[in-house]
Amino acid sequence: MTSFNHMQQEAKQVFATHGWPNKRNEDWHYTDLSARLPETFQNQLLELSEDVLIENLTRDIDEAYQLNFINGLLAEVEGLPDGLEISALMDHPELVQQSDEDITDPLLYANLAHLETGIVIDVTSTIEEPLEIHFHNTAAEEAAFVRIVLRLAGGASLTLLEIHSGWGHTQLVSDVYQEEDSVLRHLKVHEAEDTQVSLLLNRVSLDARAQYHNVAVSLSGGLGRLETRLTFNAAGSHAGLATALLSSGNQHIDVTTRLNHLSPDTTSETVARTILDDEACGIFQGKVIVHEDAQRVEATQKSDALMLSADAMMNVKPELEIYADDVACAHGSAIGEIDHEALFFLRSRGISEEAARIMLVEGFVSEILGRLDDFAAGSILQEQLSKRVATFLKKSA
Repeated sequence: MTSFNHMQQEAKQVFATHGWPNKRNEDWHYTDLSARLPETFQNQLLELSEDVLIENLTRDIDEAYQLNFINGLLAEVEGLPDGLEISALMDHPELVQQSDEDITDPLLYANLAHLETGIVIDVTSTIEEPLEIHFHNTAAEEAAFVRIVLRLAGGASLTLLEIHSGWGHTQLVSDVYQEEDSVLRHLKVHEAEDTQVSLLLNRVSLDARAQYHNVAVSLSGGLGRLETRLTFNAAGSHAGLATALLSSGNQHIDVTTRLNHLSPDTTSETVARTILDDEACGIFQGKVIVHEDAQRVEATQKSDALMLSADAMMNVKPELEIYADDVACAHGSAIGEIDHEALFFLRSRGISEEAARIMLVEGFVSEILGRLDDFAAGSILQEQLSKRVATFLKKSA
């Protein structure tokens, strides 16, 4: 078996040759990293900052198990339940074995070339309390590269809260493997400072009847790419992806999804709601691929964007690539501004213009936040995120 060090050296050679992706790469046409990032990054020194109090990173979720990455380094882990184990990724080189396709994938070879920290999380039963993983960087000029492998055994279930905050550059690759009848509820909250660059790649592999439910909320951050790739390996597997983006200033947030239906009788749903103000830029790229033998697939994707400023920009690229003939697949997209008739109606009822605008925009993202009802601790998270949304909207009103 190829050693981890050998694979990392190979990735460094590829990175030295190709660097960060640019507009010539079709998947990165709207997010040209080569124009925004230096060719190399010096990794963070692997030490915990004394300025960060671990207890300040929690979302105040009662009984949540916590993992905290500070500047790319995992803080001490305590009190994990039976059925949830953590080990070092470097002890499992087979889990980072690069395929021919991986070697040419920008986020994968960049991550492996710079990787300092990686863990494997094994879930072998139903975990009642949520697992909260917080990624926080303390220096604007530095970068942290992390890889996580999450494996759910047959029939296992977990609620995962993934939170990103701080400054600098975060590059995370998450590989999720779900065996038959497993369930993962995955909430991702991106609330970094405007100086942070976040490149987050989430790859999910689903076996028979496995279910993956994802809600991603981006409230801030300078440059972000939230990419999800799903592979449906067996009948009965299902994935639901819901994203809410709220961007202002000069923020640039890219949501890219690729759903690969290899097997028949699989289903997927993708919903994205984007709110843009000032000179912010939003991107939604969604691709659904249905292979020849994947009959009776049901797949939908919908992207809606609300523009609060004439200077904001939204790029949308929905795609369906279908090789089977017995499918029910659809995609749609809409971009517009606040409904002036609805605004007039609310103002005619004595509601101020600011309050009316907030009500209308909150309603626009309510479908996404409402999906948190299906998550453990969903009511607490929904309340916290609703407050953040209201704060954003007051600034934009």
